Amino acid sequence: MCTKLLSALILCAALTTQATAEADPFNAAQANHVLKELERLPNTLVVTHSPNPAVAVEDSTARYRYTWQFSTTVESTAGDVTIVEFGSLNLEGDRWLFANFGGKSFTREQFAEWYGCEGAVLHEGTACTDAKNWSRANELQRKRSLWYYFGVDEAGQRVAGSAEIVEDARVAPAEE
Repeated sequence: MCTKLLSALILCAALTTQATAEADPFNAAQANHVLKELERLPNTLVVTHSPNPAVAVEDSTARYRYTWQFSTTVESTAGDVTIVEFGSLNLEGDRWLFANFGGKSFTREQFAEWYGCEGAVLHEGTACTDAKNWSRANELQRKRSLWYYFGVDEAGQRVAGSAEIVEDARVAPAEE
C-alpha cells in the first residue's frame, strides 16, 4: 500500500513539473537562456550563500508559513564590474525553472539597493552582500535554487557568476 502511494506521489510530482514547464514555456525558455549565458560567459564573479544549506523559520500566522533566510555575497575577481541583471532558478524535477517574483530578472537598481552596492559596481576585491535574501513557501520542503548574476566589466564585456543554495526541509530551533 505504502509503495503504491509513494509511486503515485512521485508520478504526480513529475507530471506537475512537466505541466508547469509546458504551461509556461516562457519560464522554461528564460531559464534555458540564463543557463546558456552562464555557460558561455567568463565566470569572473564569485557568489556565496550563507548559511548553506539554509533552514526554515516557521510562522503559522504569515502569508507563507516557512521562510528560508540567508545572505548572498557577490564579488569580482577581474576588475570592476557593473551588475546589470540577476535572479534565481529553482530545480523542479530535472530542470531549472525561472523563479523570480515578478516574472523577470532583477535590475541593476535593485542590486544596488539590496546589496548596498553604489551604482551596482563591484570593485575588485570588495564584496557586496544582501544580508536578507529569502525564499518562502507554505510547505516544508528541500529545494535547490541557483542564483545568477550578469555584469559588464571595464572593457564592456559581459561576465557572469552563480551559486546554488539548498533550502533544507528543517525548521530552525525556536529562539528563547
